[in-house]
Parts: sequence; C-alpha cells; structure tokens
Amino acid sequence: MKTYTSTICPVCGYDGFDHIPEEFDICPSCHFEFAVNDYSWTYEELRQDWIQRGAKWASNSPYTPRPTNWNAAKQLMNIFSRLTSEDKKFIAGYRFEAEITDLKNDQSSATTISSPIWTLIIPSKRHYVDQICAGV
Repeated sequence: MKTYTSTICPVCGYDGFDHIPEEFDICPSCHFEFAVNDYSWTYEELRQDWIQRGAKWASNSPYTPRPTNWNAAKQLMNIFSRLTSEDKKFIAGYRFEAEITDLKNDQSSATTISSPIWTLIIPSKRHYVDQICAGV
C-alpha cells in the first residue's frame, strides 16, 4: 500500500483536500484514485491523459463543485517541480490564452493568433512570448 504525505494531488496539483489522501480517495479535479490508478501508471502518464482529455474539472458531485475561477494551469503550478516539458507547454498555452484576453481588452495592441496556441505572434508583447517559450 502506498503512503501519501501531501494534501496535493500528485497528478493535477489539486490542493483542496482537507486531509492527506488515503487509499481509494478520489481527486475531484482529475478523478485520480489514490492507491488504485497509480498501481499501473505513473503520475506523469496519468497527468498526460488528463491533459489530453482537456484538463477539465472531473467531479460532477455537488459536494465537490468546480471552484469559482478554477484554472487547470494555475493548479498544475502546485506541482511544478514534477512537470514534464509537455505539461509545461500546456501551462504556456493557458498563459498565452490569458495574455490574449488581456490584449483584447487593450486596444493599443495588435494580436494575431495561430494554432497551436503557443505559436502566437503578439507584436507588442514579443519578448514576453519569447521568455515563456525559452522556459518551456
């Protein structure tokens, strides 16, 4: 049996547990089941699966509703030291999305969006984009 020492989900970074999760506890954010899902898969594999499925809030329970202003990328920062380069690209995509929202509200900036989201061209914010790409 695995023993957990943190109240943070090792898969998605959810930090809303009021106790250290035990066997069969389920993370409401990614639906990771402690001591079950990590028996056959690594946290990295489980995280990639969650991200590839859209990194959406998993619980439909009224007891664990999605928090107001919940953000998967911000939540993943709780486990930043464990993230792979692919996980960091996902976070960078969220950062770009937030930057685009800010720029849309700033009429002095011209924004061009291409796909995938981390290949953005933001003329007035180019150095910021370069810094994020260098850090990924």
